[in-house]
Amino acid sequence: MYAINLIPEGYVLISASRFTFPVLGYSMTGVYTGENEPENYLAWTRYFGRQVEFADQSENPAPEIIAARKKYTE
Repeated sequence: MYAINLIPEGYVLISASRFTFPVLGYSMTGVYTGENEPENYLAWTRYFGRQVEFADQSENPAPEIIAARKKYTE
């Protein structure tokens, strides 16, 4: 996962896997540091990590993911 901080504030979380939706989350306020994250966020990232591992092993993205990624690259 990549975190891209926006100017003057806000951030976008981008998937590093081609088998998931490109944008995982975003905030229009604050900045992403990756430090001192609350437990609920850490639980979400662990859960999402398992989902990404499963998707990567399938080597065949779902049609809705293919369509979403195509939208972002056109």
